[in-house]
Amino acid sequence: MTEIIVGVDASAASASALRWALVEAGLHRVGVRAVLAWSGRNLPPARGPVAVPSASADLEAAAAAVLHRAVEDAVDSLGARGRVRVTESTVRGLPAHALVRESAAGQMLVVGAPAASRHRRAATGSLAEVCVREARVPVVIAHHNAIPGPTGRVPADQPERTGPDAGPAIGCRERLPVLVGVDGSAPSLAAVRWATREACLRGVPLVMANARPHWSRVPSSFPGSWRASRDGRITEEILDYCAAESRRVCAEVTVLPLAVDGVPAASLLRLARDAQLLVVGGRDTSAFGPRPLRAPGRDAVIHAPCPVVVVRPEWTRCPVPVGAV
Repeated sequence: MTEIIVGVDASAASASALRWALVEAGLHRVGVRAVLAWSGRNLPPARGPVAVPSASADLEAAAAAVLHRAVEDAVDSLGARGRVRVTESTVRGLPAHALVRESAAGQMLVVGAPAASRHRRAATGSLAEVCVREARVPVVIAHHNAIPGPTGRVPADQPERTGPDAGPAIGCRERLPVLVGVDGSAPSLAAVRWATREACLRGVPLVMANARPHWSRVPSSFPGSWRASRDGRITEEILDYCAAESRRVCAEVTVLPLAVDGVPAASLLRLARDAQLLVVGGRDTSAFGPRPLRAPGRDAVIHAPCPVVVVRPEWTRCPVPVGAV
């Protein structure tokens, strides 16, 4: 698995996804396979002087021209020519299922999501949800124009990546930490391992966030201090266990455990404003039913202000710490 698969069309969202994939490929020193799925009904409009013919026999050639123009624009905008190997591939079929098939030979799948609007839920759900549910590799949803906030940066004296192997630069965003949401479950442990490797590769801290649980079964007659003490102990156990898992992957990464109060989805979205990447765990749909994500993960995919990575647990089951739910 030596390629990052990215879905491409003529939209601004897919252009953002392609640029993110090129930067990621530079970090991992792998290639990028840009895939455009086409049919007589869903061929994207051309950009610039490329014209889309009406004859069905020429649709594949038109799709290849649209793809080539998108790749050229992305490579030129990053100054990545010659640094990352890019393979262009046109596939006939529905985009989501075609991307899932192509991703079987890759190490991750990247898809774009439109800018925030009332249509984002429908646009994201139709493509990203299918990819998250069916792909067997981590799925990255790269939101268009997702800009992190100005705070939460690592110290200014941290050395920056330079030299021919540094990959395309993405400005100050590369200095923000990687954020992972944890709850002690097997999917979140898979997310911790993946996020740790990314933070190590990027040379940034790993923020490990857990929303304090609120137990509805605790009788209201119990003192509030007891309830808070129990919630705190469970949160501490989860964070300690996940931090130990992170250290097993890479001991050099600075792990910042963070217990937050409030709804998990809202807490993750708030923290994601100051992160370059949000990583969440995805459930195994064969074991947990048709929905691949819990509510926090679904909200993150739709509304996150930074790229979101959904990581499915490995086939080997992960031990779960006592008290995790």
